[in-house]
Amino acid sequence: MKITPLFLFLLTIFSCNTDNDHQMTIVDDFEELSIIDKWVKDKEIVFLGEPTHGDGSIFSARIKIIKHLVEKHGFDAVIFESNGYDAFFINELRKTGQISLDDFRQSTFSIWGNTEELQELWEFLLENEHVEFLGMDHYPHNLMKIQFLADMKQEIKLSKEEIQLIQPMVDSIATTELLPRRYYLDSLELAMLGNLKSRLKNSTPSLRLQEGVDNLIHFSAFESQDHLQGQFWPKFNYRDSLMFESLKRHTKIHKKVIVWLASAHGLENPSSIIDPDDLREIGQTYSDMVTLGKLAKSHFGDKMLNLVFSAYSGSFYDFIDKKEIEFRLDSVPNLEKYVIEKNKSITLVDLRKIDSVFFSGILGFEYIQANWGKNFDGVFIIPEVKASKRLD
Repeated sequence: MKITPLFLFLLTIFSCNTDNDHQMTIVDDFEELSIIDKWVKDKEIVFLGEPTHGDGSIFSARIKIIKHLVEKHGFDAVIFESNGYDAFFINELRKTGQISLDDFRQSTFSIWGNTEELQELWEFLLENEHVEFLGMDHYPHNLMKIQFLADMKQEIKLSKEEIQLIQPMVDSIATTELLPRRYYLDSLELAMLGNLKSRLKNSTPSLRLQEGVDNLIHFSAFESQDHLQGQFWPKFNYRDSLMFESLKRHTKIHKKVIVWLASAHGLENPSSIIDPDDLREIGQTYSDMVTLGKLAKSHFGDKMLNLVFSAYSGSFYDFIDKKEIEFRLDSVPNLEKYVIEKNKSITLVDLRKIDSVFFSGILGFEYIQANWGKNFDGVFIIPEVKASKRLD
């Protein structure tokens, strides 16, 4: 893979020619988004990827884009890295009118649900009942902990053994926090869950209950995957394969969907990333990643638009250490530094037109070399971002 010298890279990507369409300046802090309409006009799936899980300014930008896609292009679902059952239950509560903003916060990871920025999205969904909130992940959240067993009892008769299997497992693993959770099922317990699923009929409650049972089965299978024992990627790849299968199911029901996800899951061609030293030191390579983006691009092709976000400087919330981290991408030549020094405003860069390897902070504001145009359609580059703000 050829790495273009920096001066040629800059001359090739950006010139003083006003007709150059590799970049398009966005004005008014994402308030005017008609500039993306030609990107979206024939798309049925739009990925909106974030560099970290604590990017407040990027959260707000994506919400504005979601509103635009719904109002101007007829998108009818927003899919999160969230639990399928919790999301199903949210939509049932919305139909009855017995729902609050707190229900949304209990149905996804707190890195999103418990932030000031996401309240705008929850309010938008409450006002637009035709736009469904969907999940594609297997991690149970708090609504499942509260509702699942009672919900099951209303649909089918449960044995004492089944109750003793379900409730302790849900109590143990259901949370909105990104915490290590371990729970293993033996073959008899897995068979019991499989039997439960087969007894559920095709009514609306049963569909969400089947999703909940699947979440428990997949959670156990996920925990059984090897990790950092000879291979680095099995858990990541398994999780992304599950999210892909969920995405396929959702697109059979919904005409146009928006996917809110981490940019790492959206990578379409991980083998185009230059492996950093820390990965090579443990004998691993990005080429072994099998991502949601790679699977989705192969399946949906040109129906899919894959957009990501990055920034030159600012801060993000580190959910592990629970503090704000400041950053500035200026120690090595990189895309963000050059674009902001040239434009000094929010810029959308058409990555597909850059067939070259270069540094960018697209994955976590870290310097990573890749042919980014083989992974994403475009990147919004923001001069400065602020960390997300937690409500508690």
